[in-house]
Formats: sequence, structure tokens, C-alpha cells
Amino acid sequence: MAAWCLCACVLAGCPSRQEAMSGTYREVPTEESGDELMALELFRFGNYANGIVRTFKVEESEGETRETSCAWTTLGDAPGEDGEFTLRLPETTQSAEVRLDGVFGSDDEITLRMRDGASEVTKTLRLSDPDPDDACDVVGAFLIQPSFGRPGASELPVEAGWTLERPTFAMLWVGVEARVEEQLIIWGAVNDHTAEVELSARHRDGDRGLMSSLSLSIPPPEDKVMVASGRTRYALGHFVVIDDVNASEGFRWDVSEEPIVASALQLGVEPESPFPNATGLGKAMLYVEGNLTDLHPNLRENVVNVERYRDSRGDAHFYVVDVFFDGGDIIGMRLPEDPTFLTNPTYRKVTLDVTDRYLRSAEILLPRLLPIDEL
Repeated sequence: MAAWCLCACVLAGCPSRQEAMSGTYREVPTEESGDELMALELFRFGNYANGIVRTFKVEESEGETRETSCAWTTLGDAPGEDGEFTLRLPETTQSAEVRLDGVFGSDDEITLRMRDGASEVTKTLRLSDPDPDDACDVVGAFLIQPSFGRPGASELPVEAGWTLERPTFAMLWVGVEARVEEQLIIWGAVNDHTAEVELSARHRDGDRGLMSSLSLSIPPPEDKVMVASGRTRYALGHFVVIDDVNASEGFRWDVSEEPIVASALQLGVEPESPFPNATGLGKAMLYVEGNLTDLHPNLRENVVNVERYRDSRGDAHFYVVDVFFDGGDIIGMRLPEDPTFLTNPTYRKVTLDVTDRYLRSAEILLPRLLPIDEL
């Protein structure tokens, strides 16, 4: 009888002890879950185990989920006879180490307690697939270091008649979407802001100036500001400081009343500029969903040094670029001449100048990068 059971189990594909309890376990939503859910890919290797922790954002429109992050845990002990196990997410520059204490309540359910030293949360996960997925290629956050206080551009002029109340740094993504009217393509503006940080007292220089610097991570842009180009999509983001005078719970930007008071753009012409028709220049963030080589050739032609990235760092996704603009249009960009400079800490430092240029504007006047696939 025992031999028959063993044979039946083999024919049915029963998991061995080497793999028992492996699988994809997804969070059971509760009222406290909000719009983010998690999943644990658990890999059992005999006496050892590790996993991938994923987070998903629930899209409001259709209730669908979009993976926003993934990270491997370190190797830990496999679940014991009592079903308990412990895994750890390593410390990063953006987060402390996270300890995950799990216990199986049944063959297909895990109670998972997550602690990072400052907080603790418990979630219930349920088996959704007995075969865990080892893919982890979600683009992570990008660390930047905005700085303020460049001589001659660190405070608003007195005659501007504006004093800073609650200056807030933000990454402002400015996209475009096309619609066709009477055989004409009409471009409409699409905007989104992320990584909002209210500047502290150490960043204030009186009631008209900014100084010092900060470090923060910015996530990849949302789909609504992504623009199709060639075989991929891109987004263009500006580094700005917005005076959040109508502060409420969370950051809600009233463009007509809360002006941009600092940016990484300035009017002027660079000597021997690769784009002599430009009337201004500065730093911006170019995000490319795929590889730089996937962008449409017409767009790549207006990116200086892009060919140097064909064999190196073409899939870095986030690029701090020099932008050259004329009015409301970006007419060209420039990547660092040496792709290895992307690993240099100074590459992530961006200087923002305090400016009164946008104080009386009821709309976003920062230049946008139009798709030029058909030109």
C-alpha cells in the first residue's frame, strides 16, 4: 500500500520535501490594505528558503494591479515542522532592513509579520500559484540630490513681492497626449508630480531664499505621463520647488495659486551650444522605459552622445540630462559624454535656482518634449 501511494504521488507530480511550501503567495486584501498589496515568492531548497517580495498598486479605474517593486530576500531557514520561517530584506540606501516572520496556518496560507525597526505590520497571504516566479526586473527608485543656494540665484528679489511660506520640492513630470481634430494633431498637456518633500528650516534662508541640499529617491513615472516613441516609451521630468501656500493633508498643487519658485532651468545660451536656436537650458530627468536604442530615430538624433550608450548603460532607465529649450518646447538633450559617469555620485546632484519667472502664472510653463516620430 505504501509503495502504491508513493507511486501515485510521483505520477501526480506531488512536491518533494525539497520544494514543499514553495509558491506565490498574494496578500488577502482588507479595509486597511489601501491601494497597495504585496506578494511573496517563496522558494524552498530543502532546509533553506529565500524569496522575492513584490508590491502591487491597485489601479482605481478597473481594479487591476501593476507591479511597482520587487526585491530578493537573503537566504534563511526553510519552514520547520511548526510552519514558521524568517527571511530578511537587506538594508538599502532608501530603506532599513526588513525582517519577515512567517507562519503557515494551513497549506495555502501564511501569516506574515514585517518589521523594519520603526514599524510593524501583519498581513495574510494566500497561495495563488504553486510555482514561484523568479523574475525581478521592476525598475527601482532613483536617488537624487537637489541643492540650492547658487550665488546670485538663491533668493527671490524684493520687488517680486513674494515671501516663501511652505516651499516643497517635487519631481514634476510633464507629458503630452495627442488628439486628432479635423486631420490636425492637437497636443494636450499631461502633468504629474512625485517625491514631494517639504523643505525644512535648514533649507530656508530668510523668507525669500533657499540653501543647502537634500537627498531623496524618486519612483518611475506613472503611465499617464509616458509618451510612446519607437519601440518604447519615455517621460520628461523637471526638478522644481513649489510654494505650498494652501497646505492641506497631503500635497495637492493648485497651479493657479501655488507657484513654482525654483527650478533647474535658466534662460540663456551656452557657448558653442549643440542647439544654437535654444533660448534656455538646464537639467531635467529623462526616463526611458526600455533601452535608449528603442527610442524613435528622430528623437535619438536630438540627443547628444546617445550613440555612446549603445553598448553601455543604455538600459539605466533614469538619466539626468542637459536640456535645451525654446519657449515651451525642448529642442534637444545631452547625455553625459562618458556613460560610466552615471555611477559617479556628482551625477545625481542637481542645482535649482530660485526664480520669480513663474510667480504670476496660472499654468505650467516648463518646456515639454514632444514626440517627433512622424516628423
